Amino acid sequence: MFSKKRGAALLLAGCLTAAAFTGCSFTDNQALVKIDGGKDKITYGYANFNAKLTQAMYDVFYKTSYESSYENLWTQASETGKGTMESVTKSQILDEIKTAYYLTENAKDYGVSLTSDEKKEIKKTARTFMKENSKAAKKQLGAKEEYVERYLEDQLYTQKMEAAIEAKADTTVTDEEANMKTIHFVYFSDQVSTGSDGNLNVPSDDDIAKSKAAAEAIAAASDFDSAVTANGGSVETYSYDAADLKKAKKKGTVTISSGSSLPYDVLKAVDGLSDGQSTDVVYVKNSGYYVAYMNATTDQEKTESNRTSLQTEKKTDYYESTLKKMEAKSTWKLNKSLWKKVRFINRFKGTLIDQSTDSKSSTDSTGSTDTSTGTDSSTDSSTGTTSITNSTSSDSTGN
Repeated sequence: MFSKKRGAALLLAGCLTAAAFTGCSFTDNQALVKIDGGKDKITYGYANFNAKLTQAMYDVFYKTSYESSYENLWTQASETGKGTMESVTKSQILDEIKTAYYLTENAKDYGVSLTSDEKKEIKKTARTFMKENSKAAKKQLGAKEEYVERYLEDQLYTQKMEAAIEAKADTTVTDEEANMKTIHFVYFSDQVSTGSDGNLNVPSDDDIAKSKAAAEAIAAASDFDSAVTANGGSVETYSYDAADLKKAKKKGTVTISSGSSLPYDVLKAVDGLSDGQSTDVVYVKNSGYYVAYMNATTDQEKTESNRTSLQTEKKTDYYESTLKKMEAKSTWKLNKSLWKKVRFINRFKGTLIDQSTDSKSSTDSTGSTDTSTGTDSSTDSSTGTTSITNSTSSDSTGN
């Protein structure tokens, strides 16, 4: 899937051809967001640059990778189903600007700042960006050198502050929290189903009796997996921790990786067993017959993986709660009518080509090149930026 962070580095390092260009009829310095009643602000010009730059990244990515959905990209429903791609993306852009603002404002409290080398590299990249891009492209992006500088500063401050805040998080994970159990289970339905031919399959009394007998045979067997196969069933596997069990109890069921649904009653029946033990047949109304087998009360490999995941989760939760506290200390008022003027109608096309020779980069499975955004100031990659080596230009459809 498209990564904006990766796209940002690439776009500033690459080649973009704009398909059409429009100017802005509003004063760039006008307040799009008033902070604390106007004591500070986010200008329309800077937010518009963020929006147009993001649009360009998406346009280029979808044109290259998802051409079938490119034409209607911005008017189609978003994956969240809570608006169009344009409205949802614009909302995300505002969230990112807001996050960067508050993290930067509170940076001193965490001993975070930009080094002189980082500042120099940002200024160098911004100058190159303005020099190498055509007037038409810069007009469409609403680009100014100060905007490019601030954009890069926001990216770096956000990265540094996230790391600094997460470093203060309590990442203690108890053995009980981390512990992952792995079970096997089999299910025989007694419900009407739809066959591959589209016809309804209505189980007869004899079919239901056979399903129950198969479940009983498996429950009584010493070798669960072999018994499932011998009785025409299919073994499914599920691993869970204490939190998953609690969620399943509240919801009444859990969806496993295969897409199957496992009722809580079955999970409850197997949870208290020892390794190698099977449940009796568990009948679930409006579902069917289940038998579950405790494969491991402590799955060591999954437990350690879960411990790492929970530690990461605790860091993320702490970061997000800290950010919310920062934001709650002041007011943030958006000029909605002004923000509506930012539209993703005129499209971009082109490719993102990283031709930088002075920054660390790697290529992912999609063929995209990801520029390093480490905070080490010893290389140009410390700011997550690189020099622009290709100018942008308009095609024959440009205004």
